[in-house]
Amino acid sequence: MKLSEHFQLDEFRCPCGCKLEQKPEIVAALKDLVVVLEDIRAEIGVPLVVHSGVRCPSWNRKCKGVPRSQHLLGKAADLVPKDKPVSELADLLRAKGVDLGVRGLGLYSRFVHTDIRSGRRATWRG
Repeated sequence: MKLSEHFQLDEFRCPCGCKLEQKPEIVAALKDLVVVLEDIRAEIGVPLVVHSGVRCPSWNRKCKGVPRSQHLLGKAADLVPKDKPVSELADLLRAKGVDLGVRGLGLYSRFVHTDIRSGRRATWRG
């Protein structure tokens, strides 16, 4: 299923195969998320690879995700820019993330976590 011009539902599937990403409420959240991801993609100028998308509670525990992870709700994606260093995406989102709709920003060496959580913004280093 196509979520937006550049993102497909399959890119966000839970690795365990539970198909949580197909639940209507998760699809709705992912559609909101990809609006932000499309803006990030346009800003950085290269495709974004989804390193991690939707996670069920079991998979979230297995990968040591936080108990209230936005990945559980379909509101988060860990991203890697194609053909650019992760640091360039991190720099862009530190500077413009709020303007692009990013509410949660996690900076890691291999990927950048982005989410559209409600409430207070959060930034951290992993």
